[in-house]
Amino acid sequence: MGLVVPHIFTDPKTGRSTYRRAFPEPIRRFLDKPRREMRASLGYKPIIHPETSRRARAAAAQWEREMAQAAARQRLEQQQDEGKVDRLTPELIDFLVTAFKADDLELDDEARWLPRSSEARLRRRDAMRESAQEDLEEALELRALGDIDRIMHLWSDTAHDNASAHGYNISRTDETFPRYARAFHDALIELWQAQLRRDDGEHVPAPVVPPRPRRQDEALAFPSIPSASFQDIVSDILDNPSKPMSPTTKEATRTALRFFREANGTPLPHDITRMMVADWIDLLARRPAKLPLGDRDVPLPALVERYEGRTDIPRLSSKTLEQHRSSLAARWKQAAKRGRIDREAPNPFSDHDIDRTPKRRKAKGFSEAELRSIFDLPIFTKGERPKGGKGEASFWIALFMLHTGARPEEVAQLIVDDIFQDPKSGRWAMRYTDEGEHEYKVHQRLKTSRVGSGNRTFPIPRPLLDLGLLAYRKDLIRSGESVLFPKLRTKGSRMNLYPGFGEWWSNHLKENGVVLEGTGRQPMREFRHTWSTAARRCGVAKEAMAYLQGHGAPDATAGDDYGSLDPLGLQMDKIAFEELDLTRVLPWSAASADDR
Repeated sequence: MGLVVPHIFTDPKTGRSTYRRAFPEPIRRFLDKPRREMRASLGYKPIIHPETSRRARAAAAQWEREMAQAAARQRLEQQQDEGKVDRLTPELIDFLVTAFKADDLELDDEARWLPRSSEARLRRRDAMRESAQEDLEEALELRALGDIDRIMHLWSDTAHDNASAHGYNISRTDETFPRYARAFHDALIELWQAQLRRDDGEHVPAPVVPPRPRRQDEALAFPSIPSASFQDIVSDILDNPSKPMSPTTKEATRTALRFFREANGTPLPHDITRMMVADWIDLLARRPAKLPLGDRDVPLPALVERYEGRTDIPRLSSKTLEQHRSSLAARWKQAAKRGRIDREAPNPFSDHDIDRTPKRRKAKGFSEAELRSIFDLPIFTKGERPKGGKGEASFWIALFMLHTGARPEEVAQLIVDDIFQDPKSGRWAMRYTDEGEHEYKVHQRLKTSRVGSGNRTFPIPRPLLDLGLLAYRKDLIRSGESVLFPKLRTKGSRMNLYPGFGEWWSNHLKENGVVLEGTGRQPMREFRHTWSTAARRCGVAKEAMAYLQGHGAPDATAGDDYGSLDPLGLQMDKIAFEELDLTRVLPWSAASADDR
């Protein structure tokens, strides 16, 4: 009789071991990725092998973390349903910031000791060190200046999310919230300093988290109407919604609210007039549609004044103006239903006539000239890897986008196992999926996962193979990397990998004279349109196009649920870009990478 280890199951035919552990049924819907159980491959080595044991311990730790996070979300929902908030006492603030530091340092320690080659360890250390030093320099300056407004702007969302992750329902209108944001900022400084000390070889243990403080919740006592500003009321609603609000809706509301505050301060609801809102919309209409990094924090009135008279700068579209107006109109209506605003008071954000500017002509994909100018960049023709381009991501992401027609985040979250050899045909294939585990993002996600589409598998396009994709994959495996782009890190409340790279890519094209004709062009997403045009020209069927791009099938019927969609992926072989000459693009090689 073989050795029996709890939660570890070995397939008698293949010898592959898997860690499988069920989640309690009441907790499953609170998981980041709802499912019945956690599964993690332990490989093909015996259970008693050190590597199998290490993987099993890591899987058990991951299960514990997911359980703790789900339990916290469950407690948070209960607090919100009961209309209660947790008071930000000194004990709670200390607990939250210490728990944040401990969690992050434990994850850092786990990632630091993953099996990798020496070269991969050095690359990871250098990338993490550069990022930590830049963040630390800015954070220390803000602390030296005592710039609490900037600290609140940078970290209030993250600090609030940290409290929610530990099961606490706090309010931004709490008079001690700025104190918490400041303590959170100090914790980040200590965290980056600890990571740098670890990089120098010093042993820096994670701090001991104090006991969870006794909950001092209180009924969600909204201030009386005369004492609460519209901004405070909306912020409270975003943090304590009666119905869950999507991250997109929250982000859109906060953006509109910031623009309104920059133009009008923080008036009480009964001080907001229709004329005030109309003037605000007129001011917004004069705001540039896109801004350089240095101007993004400039208040709206000063920004409009700075760009006054610049006829070469496109302004916000009527569609964008309507989105900002309707966001605040919806929050006013929601506040009135909750009793935060007098229901008899007219909604000053509703029923405004916004001039419908002619719809901007948007190119559907790149022109041949634009593609040539992109792939003539030194990244592709000379093997350069500019600072900020996240290493090999600067070379491969655009090529994946062109040849597979995927969404940017789908490419950014690829892992090494997504590039594989089909056991039946022997061909090299790839997949876009939401089933993989990502070292930095944790779980892969697809935009269409909730509607049951998006997962797809297809042969790797020949140009990607010719440009050295398999050599790149082999080098990643040799270096002990599990993800395709090891230098990408998550950014923002959605924890996506692409945004940090996308901002750099857009600026890099501009700095190198790549001009996209027209307005409203998207420097990376245009590849998706380019692929669609090529697919139609090459005779790819509609159903196959939908599958390959991660859409639901057009004109789907009940019968479409039968059978596998995988055969549709074979139509990827039809797609060619006959007019595009990529002969100047240098194929990737390990030797060239080592020289950089």
